[in-house]
Amino acid sequence: MKIYDGQEWSDSILITEGMPGSDYNKVIIDNLNRVFVFWATNGSYDYYRIYQNGVWSEIMEPYFNVLPDLYYLYYQESDTNNNMHWIGYTTEYMGTGEYAHAYFIYNNEENTWSEPLNLTLAPALIGNDITLNNYNLPAIAIREKTIDTASYDATLYLNNNGLQWSVPELIVEDPENQQIAIDQHNYVHVVNREKTVLGYQVVHYKKYNNEWIGYIIDSTPNFCNPTKLLFYNNQLYLLYFRDSIPGYPDVNIMLAKYDLTTSIKNNPIYISTLTVYPNPTSGQIKISFELTEPEYVNMLIFDFSGRHVKTLINRKMQKGKHLTNWDGKNENGLIVKSGMYLCRLYCKRNVITKSIEIIK
Repeated sequence: MKIYDGQEWSDSILITEGMPGSDYNKVIIDNLNRVFVFWATNGSYDYYRIYQNGVWSEIMEPYFNVLPDLYYLYYQESDTNNNMHWIGYTTEYMGTGEYAHAYFIYNNEENTWSEPLNLTLAPALIGNDITLNNYNLPAIAIREKTIDTASYDATLYLNNNGLQWSVPELIVEDPENQQIAIDQHNYVHVVNREKTVLGYQVVHYKKYNNEWIGYIIDSTPNFCNPTKLLFYNNQLYLLYFRDSIPGYPDVNIMLAKYDLTTSIKNNPIYISTLTVYPNPTSGQIKISFELTEPEYVNMLIFDFSGRHVKTLINRKMQKGKHLTNWDGKNENGLIVKSGMYLCRLYCKRNVITKSIEIIK
């Protein structure tokens, strides 16, 4: 670690004495101006030290010789009492080679760690984030398997009301790199990356009339990836990167701002609902949706690898409720195979995605 005093940087300070291979380091400064440095070895166990008044604590492990399971601390948020709320992973109750998303609390006053809480008892995929609402209660966005294969995954939202955790809410399927923030009105904002016909898109989700509506922040034929979403002074700040040229290693670091005081005026909601039924199905699929304004609409069917299967709508439509059908065929008129598919409805920069399971 190096410390900047306002004019120059200090000499390097070695923190992980005798622990080569340390990685995944994090530095956290609490409201008492204490510096916490966390790191891992071999990508699993976590260690930390506290730097206070120029003195380092001993090297500590949150669950030293206590847990029989593996765990890993990933992201954290500190509340007004300096307690740390973490999202991470645990192998508790999981099968061989599987991890689940887990919640951890560090009690500042007692310097103790709560037992990791396996949030869903389901296999996790890499991708999660945590934030605190205006009452110091945690809210979490996670990426998790929906079927027992890595090809089928979803962004799920959970929150704690002070007594218990909510049932996970499905936001969208086939996502990656989840980020979450809560604004001054206690509204939840989730950002993730999704595949498109031409590449990838970064999408911002908000809840509108009990429906998670997406707003496309950026879309590129190359790779893009959200890395941090922050709320500060009535604005959301999203840091993400995107490849500049296909096939080249160069990437651009991007910063997107979202002004919550003018967002309703500048980014109106055009889609209010999207429903797919029956689901699962072996026959005709009915797809109903509602537009809040007359506007140009695209409705596309994808498979879970991101390949375009069928275009159902590509025209301007009137405000109100609409109904269309999908006969389970691709653009060439061939019946698609059994499996999971995605129906995506685009209107301006709004998007809603629903999954469809075809059974033969």
